[in-house]
Amino acid sequence: MRLLITGGAGFIGSHLAEWALVQGADVVVLDAFASNYDPALKQANVELLRLRAARASGSFRFVRGDVRNGELLDRLFARHRFTHVAHLAALPGVRPSLAEPRRYLEANVGGTVALFEAIRRHPGTVRRVVVASSSSVYGAQPGPWREDMPPAPLSPYAASKAAAEQYALTYQRLLGIGVSCLRYFTVYGPRQRPDMAIARFTARALAGQPIPVFGDIQSRRDYTEVGDVVRGTWAALLEPGTGFEIYNLGSGGPFTLQQLIAALGRVLHRPIALDLQPPAPGDAPATWADIGRARERLGYEPRVSLEQGLARYVAWVRWHHQWAQGRPGLSAGGRSRRSGDRRESWR
Repeated sequence: MRLLITGGAGFIGSHLAEWALVQGADVVVLDAFASNYDPALKQANVELLRLRAARASGSFRFVRGDVRNGELLDRLFARHRFTHVAHLAALPGVRPSLAEPRRYLEANVGGTVALFEAIRRHPGTVRRVVVASSSSVYGAQPGPWREDMPPAPLSPYAASKAAAEQYALTYQRLLGIGVSCLRYFTVYGPRQRPDMAIARFTARALAGQPIPVFGDIQSRRDYTEVGDVVRGTWAALLEPGTGFEIYNLGSGGPFTLQQLIAALGRVLHRPIALDLQPPAPGDAPATWADIGRARERLGYEPRVSLEQGLARYVAWVRWHHQWAQGRPGLSAGGRSRRSGDRRESWR
């Protein structure tokens, strides 16, 4: 397998790249190091992938660049002749999208179109494309959510993901290749973005600070550990055929925010104080994945319970704190101590 992973220096993408290297794939990671969070964290993920590649049967190459750069994509496709593509590059986050809707449109929809246009310009090699989507496309509909339910986005971010799915369907029909859109449900785990809820909750709890809770503490989320998501994404990449499909990748059962915080307190062995805040706009009151389709067609089966996943994440946070103390360019809190990042060309 010759695999391109866009957004591969990020949270889910770096885990997918690591898994693919172990499976023997030749992996090219394309990432623009967008400034939605500290680029030093993404650089650390790239360095980790280089270490993994040295011990794996697959090969690894990192390219710093924007997926919307057609000339860069043409060089990459001509040189590597990818057989599979995992399109994870996107601007994430419901709340930031409310302030910058055009930026989300250009990045998430424009990036998807640019990628498929590159595939169209280089026919005959790509057999399967997976596109990262989001549970947010379902909006506030009652759960469990099935893939045949109509999108009902509540934010520009969610709308951009729903639109990207429609473009993926259009290009599948134009190109005749296999395309799957994967709706991820509240993915968490080691290397997750520092702005995500579980990361923020853990950091504040370890610092002895109260956790801000926006809205109802009984709101529910289908929390999914990143290892389960990676296994489901890999299964979708390996799926045969040339059709179009949408899959929910979640745990299959929601937990209330109160249950999540209680589980985190047990893992940390300390009580957690709450700072109750008004509800945030754009957030759905509950998410809940029906994973029957992914289970039947991909053999997808979540293996990691919420408490197991939180324990793994907390162990990684503590390890990362110690590791970061010895890094010249990264503090324990994930802030860069130098300006700029080492750049690499597409070569």
